[in-house]
Amino acid sequence: MVKAQIDLKDSILKEISKRLGIDYKETLKYIRDTPDPVMGDIALEIAFALAKKNQRPVSEEAEATAKKIEGTEYIEKINVDSGHINIFYDYRNISGYLLDKVDGEYGRVSIGKKERVIVEHTSVNPNKAIHIGHAKNAALGDSISRLLKFAGYDVIVTNYIDDTGSQVADNIVGIKFLGFPMEKPGVKIDHYIGDEVYVEVNRMYEEKPELLKHREEVLKMLEKGNNDISSFSSMLIKKILDAHAETMDRLRVKYDLLNYESHILAFKFWETAFSQLKKEGLIKLEESGEKKGCWVFRSKIDGSEKIIVRSNGTVVYVGKDIAYAMWKHGMLKTDFNYKVARHYASGGTEWTTTLEDGVQAHPKFNDVGMSVNVVDVRQSYEQNVVKEVIEQLKPGARYMHYSYEVVALSDNTVKALGESGSNRRFTHMSGRKGIYVNVDDVLDVLSDKIYSSAVERNKDRKDMDLRKFADSAAASTLRYELIRSDKNKITLFDIEGSLNLENRTAMYFLYTYARANSILAKSGLDHASTPDYRKLETNQYEKSLIKDMLDFPDVIKRSASSLDLVVLSNFSQKLASDFNSFYEHVEVNRSEDGLRAFRLRLVKASLNLLSNCMQILGIDPFERI
Repeated sequence: MVKAQIDLKDSILKEISKRLGIDYKETLKYIRDTPDPVMGDIALEIAFALAKKNQRPVSEEAEATAKKIEGTEYIEKINVDSGHINIFYDYRNISGYLLDKVDGEYGRVSIGKKERVIVEHTSVNPNKAIHIGHAKNAALGDSISRLLKFAGYDVIVTNYIDDTGSQVADNIVGIKFLGFPMEKPGVKIDHYIGDEVYVEVNRMYEEKPELLKHREEVLKMLEKGNNDISSFSSMLIKKILDAHAETMDRLRVKYDLLNYESHILAFKFWETAFSQLKKEGLIKLEESGEKKGCWVFRSKIDGSEKIIVRSNGTVVYVGKDIAYAMWKHGMLKTDFNYKVARHYASGGTEWTTTLEDGVQAHPKFNDVGMSVNVVDVRQSYEQNVVKEVIEQLKPGARYMHYSYEVVALSDNTVKALGESGSNRRFTHMSGRKGIYVNVDDVLDVLSDKIYSSAVERNKDRKDMDLRKFADSAAASTLRYELIRSDKNKITLFDIEGSLNLENRTAMYFLYTYARANSILAKSGLDHASTPDYRKLETNQYEKSLIKDMLDFPDVIKRSASSLDLVVLSNFSQKLASDFNSFYEHVEVNRSEDGLRAFRLRLVKASLNLLSNCMQILGIDPFERI
């Protein structure tokens, strides 16, 4: 007998494996989804391998194998066709067991085994507004975090704040030395600082290179700390980060911890890491040649050499990354001080590192088994260096660079944002040259378009409700457009296309979710009556939805194991499409009582399953759109 579990498909396959006397993982290698439901629900392709091993005809091996698994619970029948063993599910029994179990927790798996994982994403320099390229980083990182939590990992979400770099210094130069006001009335401070001060200061550097001396002066003061410049920088950065938080709140992105680079310097992470790297022999001092006086790491993978400390004693950026990664994986004896930054209205607390005494009773933020670092593909070489160092220092530690390609905007989107005729380009972003599009602007345009459409469809609803929906749907739309496709391909964002109700969009999911809710709202039932599943004759549309439910736990496993959101996105798209086909071809509320009860339960289960997918993908569900 198959032991009843939430992951019913897994139980069925394990029972098949047991009957065949074959290791479960080996059995999985021979399981295929059938291309046509007429041929069955899944196919077992093991007969070909067994025939070769046992030296007898494939047809005989297939028949013998089929007999061994006949009678397996939740399997109705088995057909053998030219060595292919086609298995048909028993949808009556599956429905009776499964439908009531597809709730808000359905699909959660335990592959993570509560392993502690840091997912670091966003990491926007606090010198400008969040632009659409940063939004892709944040959307990917946030959904990966949600996915890993759903798969049973203990996830800590961090955001690295580079508050000592040259980009921060440039804004301080503009305000302290070149006469720019710190704020501009009526303009969000991160927009003003990034769009005007930062761009103009870099233009002035080109015209008057002698002004660069101010940058060097500021950088030295920032690294030294405890002076007027560093105090002013902290105040300005706090204002910009507060503005960033407003944008991230609009995107429904949350963090557990903000880590400041200046605090990494203050707590002497690099000094501790440097000593350990020398002790372990991972870096060596070059005594001759062009790298004389430099501390260098040599890769055991390809033999390449990377300077970690220059001959003048300054640490390159990858060196700081190594020290920070060592903290993540519990390799440093030192730690930050922490304090609460804020409490989220939706639940949860955001902490921050601090130079103050801090709070003693804080969560443990480091010493993880795996770290996932969402950084665009341009940093691949540096990230590979960090990965190799960490995994040599601590065998078994997993340092993962989650790389992705950049974002470009379509011509229609450029025009919709009011940029037609400007000198800006949008395919390759550059903060110094002012070539980018801020997320707040994109969300404003999306929200207005969604709101206008919603007003036309919902004359009877309060304006406040519609605006709340429009703002949420705008965030969902942007997020999904940035994560739904292969992360290693450039994302072309198109505002009009993203709002299509009949396409691979967030709006399509919202539309489907609202359809399912509409059916339940019109039913007038509490869905408590139990159908007689033994008498059911399920049609192809019902079977497709039930099969989606069977497949979902495995989709979560595969998506989380590979950190591939496209696996989940494609499944979610199929689920929505299957439900809309069901909606168009199957009558629910006018069916006879027994069938009606079954179909209402199927709709409720489909609604819950779609909601679980949407939550991971960052799409907020609404009962009505």
